[in-house]
Amino acid sequence: TPTSYCRQEAVHEHSKVTLSTPLTFMDSVCDMRVWMTPFQATFHFYRDITFHDETVDSSSASDDEHATFVAGVDTVFVALTLRVPLHEYRIAQVTLNNVWLCSADADDVESLLRVSQLSGAGGCLSPDIDHNNGPMHVIQNYDEEFYFDAKHIDLNEHIIRLKQEKKTTTRKMKTTTNVARFSFVPPKSMVKREQLFIHAQLLITLQRDTDDTAVHQIRHFGGSIRVRHTDNDDDDDTVIDNAYVFGGYQADKLLLAVIMALVFCVIAINIGIVGRNKRKHKRKRRKNWNANASEYETETTTTTAAAASSSKRKIYDVINGLYTSQDENVKEERARRQQAQITKANEAQKLQNQELQRVSKRKQKQNKEHHNGQQHVLKLSDEPL
Repeated sequence: TPTSYCRQEAVHEHSKVTLSTPLTFMDSVCDMRVWMTPFQATFHFYRDITFHDETVDSSSASDDEHATFVAGVDTVFVALTLRVPLHEYRIAQVTLNNVWLCSADADDVESLLRVSQLSGAGGCLSPDIDHNNGPMHVIQNYDEEFYFDAKHIDLNEHIIRLKQEKKTTTRKMKTTTNVARFSFVPPKSMVKREQLFIHAQLLITLQRDTDDTAVHQIRHFGGSIRVRHTDNDDDDDTVIDNAYVFGGYQADKLLLAVIMALVFCVIAINIGIVGRNKRKHKRKRRKNWNANASEYETETTTTTAAAASSSKRKIYDVINGLYTSQDENVKEERARRQQAQITKANEAQKLQNQELQRVSKRKQKQNKEHHNGQQHVLKLSDEPL
């Protein structure tokens, strides 16, 4: 069975396996020509979103340089124009579902990787491609995944955006229903070939002019561009994909963002440490100032004795050899405070002694006056009545 074959033989012998599946559908047009007639498809390549100045290969050096895209740097803008050779049908809508990129060891890669419109055989699904680096599925199922900066381009949205920004273009851009437009950056990590093959799968809606009956067609088309690979990554141009791209994000940009984030974190931490030290030092100075102010406020105004100024001495630490004048100032300040306290105590004692002397004199005076009064009473009592 296919399941046992995949598990036992194919997975061990081959890195890729192709399986077929049945498909049932209903055709309401019933016109065999729709299924048998090949569509006419033409790839056009440009360098900007205006889709002006198509790149064309020629023998001149200037045109050859203009038609060559730098891998990992330039953005390729692709316009795939379709035509149906059936006069009673017109293309009502074109939807780009899948895009693959690949390369091959051939001078004419389009001849080697010729793709079948109906079956999709060949192209980047061919066994002749460079299997080490392909195929690269840059647009998957219309909008599921995008790689290498690939994206759909809708000129209607672009024109509306230009009008909103009040910009004008040098020419009128046509918005036709038979053109599929997209862009991508040639992968830098692919095999360094001079040609890059582009395999596109489109869902085409045909409409009959007589009764507006619609029929859908899935077709495959292929084209190629010329690419140039830089020798190193230190060029002046900005490299879009540096060896690997995942999830639509570039590895080099992500690495640069991580480095910048780390640098900003280190700077922020240093600023926080410095600010914290400054605030701590400021609080310590304010605390010392408040302590000194409260101590001086408790001293009485009667302390008028001025401490004699002492000469400053310079003491050198014997062990560390450092100048310790700050310790000397602290000691002098402490001695000055002790002297002030002693002076204050002496003055208080002196005041207390003076008060005691005044009280003693007052008592002696009172005793003397009392004694004199008693003698005066005795004299009066001795006089005859």
